[in-house]
Amino acid sequence: MRERTCAHAAPAVPAPPLTTPGDRHPRRPAHDRRFELYRALDKDVSDTVADAPTDVPTLLMTAQGQLDPIRATVAPRMTNIVWAVDVPHAGHWLVEENPEFVTAELLRFLDE
Repeated sequence: MRERTCAHAAPAVPAPPLTTPGDRHPRRPAHDRRFELYRALDKDVSDTVADAPTDVPTLLMTAQGQLDPIRATVAPRMTNIVWAVDVPHAGHWLVEENPEFVTAELLRFLDE
């Protein structure tokens, strides 16, 4: 079988090596750019610290076992935490890992 080539086609250009999850390259699938969010964290923190604390009634939901340390971290910025709860069997993705519990707590909070 003969390989067909196109005389006017540009030669293939190899993609540069990807060295970190945040490297940008147009040929990379979207899931390989998922860590871009974390590049903005320092800016998010500085913006949050620059703003005045909020006194809006707040529902705080955290990963299982993280309520006390998270509450201690956010309390100076969220001064009206009216309901706080650990989400059982959940880590980073509370809604995905325990949707029934999160939904029930959210509805309970909104009803009050």
